[in-house]
Amino acid sequence: MITIVHPYYNHSETFVYQLNQWKRFSKYAKEKIEIIVVDDGSPKFPCTVRGPVDGVDIKVLRIEEDIRWNTAGAANLGIKEAKYDWILHCDFDHGVNARSADKLLQLDLSDPKVVYWPMTWHETSKGFQKFGKPHCNGFLMNKGTFWEAGGFDEDFSGCWGGQDIMFHLVSCPPLGLTRTVLEDIVLERMVRCSDAKVQGVYRDREDSVNWKKFYDKRDGIVPQSTDFLRFEWHQVYP
Repeated sequence: MITIVHPYYNHSETFVYQLNQWKRFSKYAKEKIEIIVVDDGSPKFPCTVRGPVDGVDIKVLRIEEDIRWNTAGAANLGIKEAKYDWILHCDFDHGVNARSADKLLQLDLSDPKVVYWPMTWHETSKGFQKFGKPHCNGFLMNKGTFWEAGGFDEDFSGCWGGQDIMFHLVSCPPLGLTRTVLEDIVLERMVRCSDAKVQGVYRDREDSVNWKKFYDKRDGIVPQSTDFLRFEWHQVYP
């Protein structure tokens, strides 16, 4: 059984599209997959569920403060609240279709030290879909192993990036994890165009700040933070 964790920020149209994909899951997949969407304080388009969900096991959580680029905190919250031992984490602009959902449930999940990496579809500059390599935020991992590695470092919240490479390149290697690429399981790019524009308007990146944080933490100048969930939150649905 698997929990899919999706951080969300003003993705109103993409949420509708994603929900329609989840509704197409097989009956078996709906029984074995939980979906948690964490609204990261969206000021303009908060995540809401309208209408029937057709048996999808979905939970929507909302962070009450709009902390800039709080993707680390949103992911930590979703993973903390997951009811299953295996977590598929991916950005909200990628998602799981019905075929991939069934294939994920066929994986051998007996070894908590294995991390699975689905492939992705990417849009080219001309709008075409292109098969690509795994995405840094799209991975299937044991929940206990995630926390053993220290989770995502919320010191990176406030500016774009850093928490993902810190986690995968610094926090995980000491655990001796096995990286397994899933050539036949794909995360599709599902972001709707209008949502992509909203993202650009509401969150400037200013990523140079977080690069310095990363180097300082990597080099042991600043310790990895274990101060998780630095915000108030509540459950929106159900």
